[in-house]
Amino acid sequence: MRRLYLGLLLALSATYLTMLLWSLPHLSRLASDALMFDLRPMGYSFKAADELIADLGEAGRHFYLTTQHRLDTLFPALELIVLIMSYFRLYSPRVAWLVAPLAAAGVAFDFLENAAVGVMLRAGEGLTPEMVLTASRYTQLKSVFVSVALTVLLFGALRLLWRRVKA
Repeated sequence: MRRLYLGLLLALSATYLTMLLWSLPHLSRLASDALMFDLRPMGYSFKAADELIADLGEAGRHFYLTTQHRLDTLFPALELIVLIMSYFRLYSPRVAWLVAPLAAAGVAFDFLENAAVGVMLRAGEGLTPEMVLTASRYTQLKSVFVSVALTVLLFGALRLLWRRVKA
């Protein structure tokens, strides 16, 4: 089980680094150094979304819909598995089962965000305020739940470290 956990952690890290160092910077360069939708935890306005979609152009929208969304489908799936496995390593089974839905909600909102962003990217000039509002809300909800899930993970890791230092 330890090897599986480490392998999944490595795959998660590699996927994250690929997005952080390659796909997201590539999209940002295409869009005048703008932040992509996924990286705006407070959401975004219709104007901001419309400008980003226009700045991306056809090539950028295609890259976002294919390469970036493939990576951003793999990442949250791996994230969920690693977070839940980590919770069971750091907490009692009862506590792990209580906090696992936080991670699951974050991942569910990430998938919904990707779908909604996909609708916006395909709409191009036909973008509507309703499309943006939906995607923006999913981005905000994803950000909240993932932040809470990671805080629970950090708390558990610090708790474990404290116990080891104390012992």
